[in-house]
Amino acid sequence: MKLYLSDIIGIPIISHHTEQKIGKVAGSIFDPETGKLLALNLRPDAQKIITAADIMHVYRTEVTVMDDNSISPLDEVLRVKVVYNSGIRFLGNRVHTEHNDYLGKVIDIQIDTVGLFLSSLVIAKSFLVFTGDKRIVSKKDIIEVNKDKIIVKKSSLLKKEKVKEFVNAPI
Repeated sequence: MKLYLSDIIGIPIISHHTEQKIGKVAGSIFDPETGKLLALNLRPDAQKIITAADIMHVYRTEVTVMDDNSISPLDEVLRVKVVYNSGIRFLGNRVHTEHNDYLGKVIDIQIDTVGLFLSSLVIAKSFLVFTGDKRIVSKKDIIEVNKDKIIVKKSSLLKKEKVKEFVNAPI
């Protein structure tokens, strides 16, 4: 199943063992080299994480983990700490083609909830509070991700009309 990051921000994280809520999803940390989800940040303390290895299921209404021992301080998981401290983010990052054409910023991320990896990026240009047409770029078309921008293949862009329908379609 595929969900958008915006769909899971704020949903509860449930302990499978006790069936109790142990937190809420505050954000995500993706590996910029592979697109693999490394961890989810928790609310109210974003320095607490649940690694992808500890996630049992991701649904539209909840994330399930084994128990509250699945929560770790961000500083205790080396790869997650390195990526987090690098400042490389997908969400909000600028997107350019390999020819340096500006396409917009990442406004959402589609996640494959089975493999826990980034499936595609939703990008749009914005001006003040107005967002332009949305486009979607598949993970396979991402060339490079760095702190300042994401570089994608120009040939990867779908027509705006089709993307708009896809992005707004119910899941």
